Amino acid sequence: MGYDLKEFGRRMRKVKANCVRLAHARREQHLISAITCAGPLSALAFLGWGSCPGKRLVLSKGHGQPALVGALAEFRPRSAGGVHAYC
Repeated sequence: MGYDLKEFGRRMRKVKANCVRLAHARREQHLISAITCAGPLSALAFLGWGSCPGKRLVLSKGHGQPALVGALAEFRPRSAGGVHAYC
């Protein structure tokens, strides 16, 4: 099974941009911590972690929450609210 790495890179950059938007809106001070989580979370989402019922993801890095929200906004979009629809 082949994966489009260019598409993955594009979407990971969007997740990081979502982190920045969310951190700016909330005046968060732990942006680097969230950005370091964006890569692994993007990889999991790109590979389809959200499409398997019964699977759970435990994020034990509290300051990485903006990355989780950013990945959800990119890979499982809601309405036109973008990243703020998950807050």
